[in-house]
Amino acid sequence: MNEKFHVLLFLLPPSCVISMSKEEFYKEDLAYIHDEGYSGFSVDAASFVLHYLQEKNITTGKIIDLGCGSGQLLKAIAEQGYETIGVEYSNAILKLAQKASPKTTFYCQSLWDYELPKCQVVTLIGEILNYTFDRQNNSQHLLTLFKNIYAQLPQKGIFVGDVLTTTALKKEYDYKIVKGKDWVINIEYFGDFEAKTLTRDITVFREIEPNLYRKSNEIHQVNLFDKNEIESLLKQVGFEVRCLASYGGELFREGHVGFLAVK
Repeated sequence: MNEKFHVLLFLLPPSCVISMSKEEFYKEDLAYIHDEGYSGFSVDAASFVLHYLQEKNITTGKIIDLGCGSGQLLKAIAEQGYETIGVEYSNAILKLAQKASPKTTFYCQSLWDYELPKCQVVTLIGEILNYTFDRQNNSQHLLTLFKNIYAQLPQKGIFVGDVLTTTALKKEYDYKIVKGKDWVINIEYFGDFEAKTLTRDITVFREIEPNLYRKSNEIHQVNLFDKNEIESLLKQVGFEVRCLASYGGELFREGHVGFLAVK
């Protein structure tokens, strides 16, 4: 038996585990873990956006977060009086976002289908552009998305986001285990250097009653970009682009690159 499963079995005796039915992506328990354990990244991004708006003396306007997750970025921005819109593919994680930011208008749909209105800021935080949940995510539609964002922004409007690049891919296989106060996740990573993809096989154990854990599994595949690919496409559309090593908080890990695109 592989070492990682020995660890999981030690943490969670099989008699204390029940399985959850199969769904699509970011179902209930992974959505909860994403919010509990990983929302700090979105909070940093919110601070970055607010700093830019305050620096430019932009005190009103519409801010749109595509792939908004549990809504922590929108919550921080809405609290400062801006109009906020969130677009999210996962119904389970969107429910968390609606609770976190009740002043925000939300849409449960793919960002590739969302009709973007006029706005001051568009954000795509947390590797959203890499995910292949929706097969519309390809190079042709990516350029169209950038063109639409550019068209809907005013002069000096901004587009902020981040992507995983091919330099994030180090091995054909790796894994890690992360434990929270009432959850454990085991992530197996399968890298394809030729296809420039990374597949995450995620097994979730969430405590739903004392000593009773619910098990679920999701498989997420992401496309990896060449380091300068996104910057080149944004410049092709007309943006001025600055690459980011962080949103002002913790530095991005190797292969994770942020961008600030200004119209």
